[in-house]
Amino acid sequence: MPPEDGLNRSARAIRYGLAIAVVIIGILCGAVIPGTTGGTICTAVVGIGLVGVVSLVFYDVGLTEDRDRDRMRRRLERMGESLPSSPNGSPSTARPHPPEGRERPPRPARLRGHRRRLR
Repeated sequence: MPPEDGLNRSARAIRYGLAIAVVIIGILCGAVIPGTTGGTICTAVVGIGLVGVVSLVFYDVGLTEDRDRDRMRRRLERMGESLPSSPNGSPSTARPHPPEGRERPPRPARLRGHRRRLR
């Protein structure tokens, strides 16, 4: 069964492999080319390769979040519920209200960003 995000494992491996290959090529350029020119080329090419790797990691995280959000939306639609909408019209990522009979957990005494009260 192919993954829902449209990328199979081999395409993902090729992308990561190319980004890592750019890093290795940059290191080799720094070792082979003498002087500051080699160091500059090494820094630039290694930087480009590392930015590529980090970008791919964030891309994979985003795809995972999209897939989880879609899975949650489908599950709620099967149960007859819908996701609450946010003010801008897009589906909210907030959790749905708890079912009847279950209470929400109590709110903390102090919320993030608020000062603590001295009694």
